[in-house]
Amino acid sequence: MRPRDDSFELLLLRRTGSTLSGEWCQIAGGIQHGERAWQTALREAREETGLALKALYSADICEQFYEAIGMQSR
Repeated sequence: MRPRDDSFELLLLRRTGSTLSGEWCQIAGGIQHGERAWQTALREAREETGLALKALYSADICEQFYEAIGMQSR
């Protein structure tokens, strides 16, 4: 997320090559031994996007979502 004019821009990734292929999601990953959460955020952003973050923000709520294309009705 970064400030832009009077609002914010949010980076979402569209997954490829996994069971999540085609789904939109935020940067995610696991904390490695001896790593702090903020260090994980920096590392995962670099690994998944090549971006070096300048600032971190804490979100109160983080929702997962998916595209329902291909879902069968019951």
